[in-house]
Order: sequence, then structure tokens, then C-alpha cells
Amino acid sequence: VEGLGQVTVLVGRNGAGKSTVLEAVYLASAAVSSDDGVRGVGKLDYLVRRRGGRGSWGTSRHFLWFAGNVGDPMEVQMVVGGRRCAVQVRDVDVFRLPVRLAVEDGEGELRPAADYPSGMLDELKRFLEGVLLVDGALIRQPKRVEDYAWPRLLQRRMDRHVLELVRGEFEPDAEGLTYVPAAGDYQLVLQTAETAVRVDDLGDGARAAILVSMLVLAFRPAVLLLEEPELHMHPAGLYTYMRFLVRLARDWGFQVIASTHSIELVSIAQRLAQELGVELAVLYLEREGGVLRARSFNAEDIEMLRGLGIDVRLLHAF
Repeated sequence: VEGLGQVTVLVGRNGAGKSTVLEAVYLASAAVSSDDGVRGVGKLDYLVRRRGGRGSWGTSRHFLWFAGNVGDPMEVQMVVGGRRCAVQVRDVDVFRLPVRLAVEDGEGELRPAADYPSGMLDELKRFLEGVLLVDGALIRQPKRVEDYAWPRLLQRRMDRHVLELVRGEFEPDAEGLTYVPAAGDYQLVLQTAETAVRVDDLGDGARAAILVSMLVLAFRPAVLLLEEPELHMHPAGLYTYMRFLVRLARDWGFQVIASTHSIELVSIAQRLAQELGVELAVLYLEREGGVLRARSFNAEDIEMLRGLGIDVRLLHAF
């Protein structure tokens, strides 16, 4: 998969491999940080149970291999900062270091990361440590997100940025965010001119925008992996939400890779790339016989297809 931009949008039919690309980057990050600090779980365990909530690396890891072929290691190759690296995952228990990192040397060969002097691979390690995967399962755990993000936000008063986003489209009369005691715990509420509403009780779009913006501001990712950010979003809300994230990516210098089934999101990403001066890539994914291929489309290509009445998401039909 080549030609990624600072913002990359992955499109394609169901089962084409969009989420698998996100999972591959997340898997690679386990080479330098095996635990997911946001979710409070090991990354390998999360990959096994992410879709159905069942199993663990110890009990069900063979399902991650294509056709169950555990005899060969899984390998994710990436180019970071101009240097090729490879993460290999073997069919062994977590106590035997299943994930190994190799990095390209001056001769173009991959060598174990342990062979390099300390500090030589700091840029690569910072990148892999900065991988943040945002999916629907995480948004359905508001307490987990709040517990991770709120103390970090409040310390730098970055809660103001969240409030700015909320006022932009979701709750124009929002005045603040605070915690209140409820049900034996403390819960985050949005203060408006007339009342206070638990974040849990807001509309799905507003709740997702608040939680994801909190998380990104607190985590400060190197690459943000977004799975179907359009879910439960009105197009106007989606534009405001994505503008917030893309502007932050531009200002803080991180990448965004989003999978989508929404032509509105593709259009919004095009508009934002022009408006904010960000490099955009739209990649159409297709899979045949277990092989995934990526086809790149620029803004002119997409407009031409749209003029012909062809939705870029439906190219498989043509």
C-alpha cells in the first residue's frame, strides 16, 4: 500500500481489507509497546477479540493468520522516516516475545533492532509508540476514554479545544465540561446554558466527537487510525469533527488513516485538504484470492468518476 498522504482515506467494498490495514499498523506498534495504555489491555489480545469480544492471544491467536497458516510468521513492513522496518509476529505465547522488530541497515538488509546502538532508532520507536487506533468498540467505553484522557487534558487546559469543537456544530450553547458524582462514581457532563447532560446521554455524534477529540488531544499520536468515523454523524457534524482532527494533524504533524463507507467523508476530506493545505490520498482497496491491492485516486480522478455517475466506493461493479 503506497502513496499514503498526511491524511489517507481507505475505501472499498465490505471485506476488501480496509480495517486490516489499520490493524496491521496497530500490530506493528506492539513491537515497541505491547500494552495499549488507552484500553488497558495487551495489543495482541485486543487484536484477537476486537471484532467479537472473545478469546485472547493465548487461546485464539491462530485466527489472525490467513488460512490459519501459523507456520510462517506474520510480517508488517513499513517505511518510517525514509527507513524500512519489519515487524514479525510468530505463533508463540506472549511470554516468549512473539513480536520482533527488524530495521534496514545501510546495505538495504533488515537487521534485528537490538543490533543497533541505543538512540539510533528513536524516531522509529516514537512513531510506533504513537499509534492510536480509534474504533467503535472504544467509543462504546466512555469511562475508559475519560479516565485516560481527562487528567491529561485538564493539566494543560486542553479541554477548551474540546468545548470549541462541541460548540461548532453539536451543542452551540455549550459552556463547559465537568464531572459530577453519579451512581457511586464520577461522570463527565456537558454544561449548557440551561442544564447539564451526561456525555453518555448526548446524541451519538456529539458523544463520539467529544470522546475522540479528548483522546487525540491527550494521546498526541504520531498516526491516528480511524475506523469509519462517519458512523452516527450528520454530514454537517462530520465536517466539523473531521476539520478539527485534520487541522490538529496539520498543526501537530501527525498522520491520519481512516477507513470509510461514506462518499460524504471522501468529499469532506477533499475539501479540508484544499482548505487546510494538507496532502490527501484516497486509496481504493480490493482483495482477490487473499491478495489486497490498493489503487490511488486524486481529486481530479474522483470528480471525473462522479461526473460519470460512478461512486468511487463501487468501482468493483465496473
